[in-house]
Amino acid sequence: MRTESKCLLMVVTLLVFSGCDAANMAPAPGEQPAVTDAPNTEKETRAAIKELGGSFSPDNKGLDLKSLQITNADLKHLQGLTDLQFLDLNDTPITDEGLEHLKGLTNLRDLYLNDTAITNAGLEHLKGLTGLRTLRLFGTQVNGEGLEHLKGLTGLRSLNLKGLSMSDAGLEHLKGLASLNTLYISGDQVTDAGMAHLTGLPSLNTLTLIGTLITDAGLEQLAGISTLHFLYIDDTSITDDGLQYLKAMPQLKRLTLDNTQMTDASRDELKATLPAYAKGRR
Repeated sequence: MRTESKCLLMVVTLLVFSGCDAANMAPAPGEQPAVTDAPNTEKETRAAIKELGGSFSPDNKGLDLKSLQITNADLKHLQGLTDLQFLDLNDTPITDEGLEHLKGLTNLRDLYLNDTAITNAGLEHLKGLTGLRTLRLFGTQVNGEGLEHLKGLTGLRSLNLKGLSMSDAGLEHLKGLASLNTLYISGDQVTDAGMAHLTGLPSLNTLTLIGTLITDAGLEQLAGISTLHFLYIDDTSITDDGLQYLKAMPQLKRLTLDNTQMTDASRDELKATLPAYAKGRR
């Protein structure tokens, strides 16, 4: 019995002292417990993105996620990277829902969305990215109606619409983009009327037109764009009658005309009178 009493006494003693220690360690009322190692949110975010296969530029202002099997939910990691200036999402399975996570990236300058499932609705999430300078939409499901969402991106300099179903009405939405310098258009719904909308772009320097329905009348419209220095035309119905309008663009530095209805005689004449065609001929 004495042995059992001693054991019981030892247990009670330990419990008492343990309780005292716990009481001493507990924070006083209203006092916050000390944090010894606060997590570095940005560091953890970058680590999570790297685990997905993403790669950052040396200054951490550029991010390449091209061709990765990322999801819309994965893009939530980008929300804290407010200093991001370049983002490549080409050939990824993201959709319109994923672009919602980009809304806060107000320093973003270059955004590549080629070969994604983005539609017109997705472009609405880009309205607040007024610092955008380059936007690539090749191979997406965007059409002319979606360009309405780009009206406020007045700093946009380069826009790639290759492979999209553009229209004359869609090109009208670009009229207010005073900084637009480089434009790539394709689509059999673009006609001479669409070229008239381009005459309102005061900074247009480089224009590529592939598979459109423009004719010689469209060239007449383009001849009025004095800032145009590089003109690439492929798969159109331009004829010898368009020669006069091309000659009226002496400021051109490079010109290519592929798969048109212009005869060899007119091409030779153009080559002799417009050095830009000789340089740009493929």
